[in-house]
Amino acid sequence: MKYIRSRVQNRETVYGVWCSLASSICGEIVAGAGYDWMLLDVEHAPGSPATLLPQLQAAAAFPAVPVVRLPMSDRVWCKWALDLGASGIMFPNIDNAARAEEAVSFMQYPPCGVRGVGQAVRASDYGREFRRYAACAQRQLLGVMQIESPEAVEQCAAIAAVQGVDVLFVEPADLGASLELPETFADPRFMAALRGIAEAARGHGKAAGILLPTPDLAPAVREMGYTFIGVGPDAALLAQALADNLKSLWASEK
Repeated sequence: MKYIRSRVQNRETVYGVWCSLASSICGEIVAGAGYDWMLLDVEHAPGSPATLLPQLQAAAAFPAVPVVRLPMSDRVWCKWALDLGASGIMFPNIDNAARAEEAVSFMQYPPCGVRGVGQAVRASDYGREFRRYAACAQRQLLGVMQIESPEAVEQCAAIAAVQGVDVLFVEPADLGASLELPETFADPRFMAALRGIAEAARGHGKAAGILLPTPDLAPAVREMGYTFIGVGPDAALLAQALADNLKSLWASEK
C-alpha cells in the first residue's frame, strides 16, 4: 500500500489527475505520468467495484497514490473501495461536521469506526499483511471531504475541526452551481468562498484541495493556500488533445 496522508498533513503541494473513464489502461497511463496522486471517480463516471479493481491494479506499479471518490457518503461503498486497495476516500456532499464524522467512521475499524473487518482482501495482501495493514490504515488513510453547497461553505471550519478529516476539497463546477455563480473563477464572490475554505482548513491544521480546469489557475489557488491540487478529468484532457491535434491538421493545409 502507498500513502500520502503525512505529506498532505504537512501541507506539501501535491498534484493529481482526475480519472473519470473507468479504464484500467487510462489509469495505467495516468499513474505512470509522474503525478503524486490520482482520483478514481465513481460518482460522475461509469465506475463500479468491478471497474475500480483493475484501475487500482494498474496503478500499483507506479508511485501515484490512488484516492477514490464514492458515488455517495456510504458505509458499504467505502468498505468496498478500501478493501480493494484505495489509499484514501473522497466523500461528496459533506455539508456539516456530523456528516464528516460519519464519513470518517466509515474508514476506520472498530472501536474507532464502523468499517467491516475483512482480513483476506487485496488491501492486506489477501490476509498475509492484515495486522500491518490494519495498523497503517488507522493512521494513514486519507479523508477528503467535498465542500459543494452553501451550508458546507458556512460550516467548513466545523468540518475541518473533525478528527480524521484531512482535506477540504472544492470541485468548482459543483460549488459554483450550488452558489449560483456559474462563472466560478471569474466571479469575486466565488474567489472569496475559495479563500474562506482555505482559511478554515489552515486554521485547523488541514489541507485545502481543488480540481482545476486548467493549470494556469494553479498560482492563484496556491497563493490562497491550496496544496492538494488536481487537474483533469482525463476525459476532458483527451477531448482537448484530440481537438488541438485536429486544429493543427487543418492549419497544416493552409
